[in-house]
Amino acid sequence: MAKTLKVLLVATCSEISSGATWSLIGLADNLKKMGVSVTILLPLPGDCEEILENHRISFHHIRYYSYPSWVCALDKKYIYLEQLTKKVINFIAHIRLFLFIIINKIDIVHINAFTSCLGAIEAKILGRKLVWHVREFMEQDIKSRFSDEKKAIKRLNTADYIVAVSTAVAKKNREYLCCAPIDVIYNGVSSKFYQNHKKFMSDGLLNVLIVGRIMPKKNQLLACQAFKQLVQQGIDNIRLEIIGNIEDAEYYRIIQSFVKENSLDNYISFAGPTDCIDIKYQSSDVVLVCADNEAFGRTTVEAMMSGCLVIGSDSGGTTEIIDNNINGLLFVKKSAEDLSERIRFAINHPEMMDTITKVAQKKANHKFSDYQNAKSILDVYQRVIAK
Repeated sequence: MAKTLKVLLVATCSEISSGATWSLIGLADNLKKMGVSVTILLPLPGDCEEILENHRISFHHIRYYSYPSWVCALDKKYIYLEQLTKKVINFIAHIRLFLFIIINKIDIVHINAFTSCLGAIEAKILGRKLVWHVREFMEQDIKSRFSDEKKAIKRLNTADYIVAVSTAVAKKNREYLCCAPIDVIYNGVSSKFYQNHKKFMSDGLLNVLIVGRIMPKKNQLLACQAFKQLVQQGIDNIRLEIIGNIEDAEYYRIIQSFVKENSLDNYISFAGPTDCIDIKYQSSDVVLVCADNEAFGRTTVEAMMSGCLVIGSDSGGTTEIIDNNINGLLFVKKSAEDLSERIRFAINHPEMMDTITKVAQKKANHKFSDYQNAKSILDVYQRVIAK
């Protein structure tokens, strides 16, 4: 009888507001169905635990702080005493994890993003296999860098395999990840987002969403600026709903002020975070992806699978998912004027948008399913174990 493969998935976040957390949950759930014994390691208690329990996915807590010991935010100054306290907690975390891996006979340690290194040292000392996911451009998207780049690169290159969520991310990191094999495996999205195709602007109103944490890198303000231009041009059958946690309070206030000062209250609303984003997609025609450097774009795929038209920035991983005028529309990065032009184009060509969304839905369901993602990851596991 073949031995059951035991995998420890090291989460970098415990909150469901993070796309990386949703990707990890989907991966764990599908690996479990494929016969893999999976445990998720959480750095802190969080709201993802209820979902893990509902899916009967095993999880364990070991308090760990990636900031600023492993990575640090570019726009933040760290207090020495705070750093010292976190270093002590992290030292204890490494000891606890070392014992956990031994006791639970873990075969593979899989770290879910570059923003954590917990598990890397332990895996190498104990002779376990190490898989490392890269989901970010670092400085360009999450405004962070490695605290000690030389040391971090050396450790990253000890991985048996590195999985990149897009070709753009792989290309950006390949220059210094010279020792570890690196491959592109796109994130998986749950089939729950798939629905019967809907007619574009069926009620004559264009319902638009922008989804994600409210922060400058997501460019919600750009979407509002585009809407201002459309309203000024006399287009009033449009509505924009901004959905997501407030990550940057000052940026949120700037957006609110912009909406109020330009009398856009009847066109733009704020919904906050939601656990039922799939329902929001069902009642929407368009989803905007305005981030300058989206590493992959989980929202992009969710929206495509839901039958929404995606209008995205022509940058980062978004251009790997969207073929302009074929399965979505692309606009010039950071250009509110071009974004407004693309929205107006969609309004004026509803039949073409119907065709585009059908193609997008088919592609998303075939290429970006969570099952396909887990199958590809399992193939990586089998290859590294066979070494």
